[in-house]
Order: sequence, then structure tokens, then C-alpha cells
Amino acid sequence: MDYSTARRHLARRRYEDLAAELKKSSARLSEEERASLLSTAVKTCEACDALERRRRIHAEAALSLQREEAALHALLEGALVGMEAVGGSQDVRSDHVPERSPPPIHASPQLEELTVFGLGANEVLLEGSPITDLGGANAQGLFRMLLLKHRQPVPKDVLMELFWPDAVPDSARRNLHQAIYNLRQALGGPGAKIILFSNGAYSLNPEVSAWLDFEEFETQSLAGEQFAARGDYGLAAEMYSAAESLYGGDLFSDRPYDDWLEPERDCLRDRHRRLVEWLCDRADQRGDLLTVVALLQKLVRDDPLDELAQRRLARTYAKQGQRGLALRQLKSCQHALRRRLSIELSPETQALLENLS
Repeated sequence: MDYSTARRHLARRRYEDLAAELKKSSARLSEEERASLLSTAVKTCEACDALERRRRIHAEAALSLQREEAALHALLEGALVGMEAVGGSQDVRSDHVPERSPPPIHASPQLEELTVFGLGANEVLLEGSPITDLGGANAQGLFRMLLLKHRQPVPKDVLMELFWPDAVPDSARRNLHQAIYNLRQALGGPGAKIILFSNGAYSLNPEVSAWLDFEEFETQSLAGEQFAARGDYGLAAEMYSAAESLYGGDLFSDRPYDDWLEPERDCLRDRHRRLVEWLCDRADQRGDLLTVVALLQKLVRDDPLDELAQRRLARTYAKQGQRGLALRQLKSCQHALRRRLSIELSPETQALLENLS
């Protein structure tokens, strides 16, 4: 399989194209493997495609309603101004202070609408158009730092120390200014003003309408935790499933050796693991083994050294009557541990392997 093509389809939510790629690649698998993997993958793609279409419909409807509400608000504002001009305010008691009307939605001009896919992908869109070059590695890193700070200003000294730790201050300052210039040019030039500078710190313009997949993932997963804590498991499952669908892999996985990203990556990775375990438990309870397999395959793809997930996936294959796939999964884990860490399987995993052999 051309995995780069498959992941590109997944990152861009082109589920029909992904299903076609999977079907094309299935010819090289054994009959047993093909039947199981293809069935799981195609059903998952079809479900994702349906959800993505629903999401787009809801997003378009929400935007339309938002525009209608803003237009009606403007009409009401104009009517009130007109009434006041012809003497309507004379009826107001002298001891009553009129309440100020709230501003209409997007009272200030909206700047470029920003969309960022950073979970297992690296895609930046401005009003739907991809930005393929952010002005170099350091400019890209600066942009990601500003995204992760949730619009909080980042002092320039912090940025200089992070991206040019070995440079003298003057050189680091010039490098920072050049990287910011390159980034602003990539994001539409100085007129876009997506990157702001004030009081010695840089930040994203708070007036920029932005959708970030890692922020949305956290929002949905936190909502799932809250519903689960209240015992509302149906809504918890909806929120957790929505969050899980957003998690395409590690945060900004194209830069695996950027140490400054590790704390945020670990936090998101742990959050994803917890919600996957919760969803797997629910699916197991209702006998939905295909869902369990699909969720666990994602975990072991991102971390093939995760023996806990590997064992659960192997046991699930065995429940489906596919001992061959279960053995293959554990041997793949064994190979990964030997190659990457030069260690053997844990006693529990080794025992399961022997039991299935």
C-alpha cells in the first residue's frame, strides 16, 4: 500500500479515496487478512464519510444562521438609532440608563479564516486554500508555538532562546525578525496581520477566526469526561467518538525531534489513549468487535511498542476466530521491541503469544 497517499487522504478527510486505496491494496493480503481488514477499513471509511458530510452540512447551516442573525441585529440597531433621532428617547424615564446593545457578530472585519490540521498531519488552510510553505523550518516552528499558546502572547526573548539558542542576541533577533517576516508573507503579507506584536511579545490576532484540530480534540474529549462523570454515557460516547475521529496521530508528527513539542504531544497522546480505552470498553460490552479492532489498530499504529494495546488487539482478533491475525500482531510487537529497544516481550505478552501458538 502507498501509505503516504492513504494518510494524505485521511488527513484531508477524503474517505471515499481512502476506501478505494484500501481496496486496491487488499489484493496483496491473504484471504483471511483481506476479509477482516478490508471489512473493518471500508465500514470505517463509509461511516467517516457520512459523518464528514453531516459535519459540513451543520457547519454551513451554522454559518448561514450566524450571518442572518448579524444582519437582523444590524437592522434592529439601525431602527433604534432612527427612533432615537425622531424623539423616541423622550419616553424614557430620566432615572433609567439605557442598556448598551451588544455588538453584532463579527462587528470588526474578519481576517483570513484559519484552519490547521496538526494531529498526524501538517496542513494549514486560509479560507480553504492550502499554504504549502510557511517560510522555512523556524518560521513554521514559530507559527506552531503561537498556535499552541492559544493566542497568549509569547515574549520575543522566549522565541529567540527556543529557536536560536546558540546565537548571540543580535543575530538571534535578526533571525527572529526574518522568520516573522517570512511567516507573515506566507500568511498573506503584512496586510493580513495574522501575527501581532505588542509589548515585546508575538501572538495570533484574536480577531482571526481559527479552527485547530488539536484544540477541538481537547474540547470534545473534555466534554466527554464531564458527561461520563455525570453518568450520561450516551453523550459521553458521542463526544469521545468525535474527539477520536480528530486524532490522526501525534501532534505535528512531521517534526518528531522537536523536543519543545513533547509535553503537548504527551498530553494529547495520553488523553487519546484514555478515551480509546473507554470507547473500547463500551464497544466490548455491546459485542461490537469491529469497532474495538479499528480503535486499537490506530493505537498500535501510533505506538507499536504499546504492549497493553497490542495484547488487547490480539485477544480481540482471537474472539473473532482469527488466531492467525492475533499471532501476527504479537510477533509484529515482538519485532518492534527487539529492533527499537533491544528488549523482549513482557511475560504477560509472551504468555499470550504462546497460548495462541
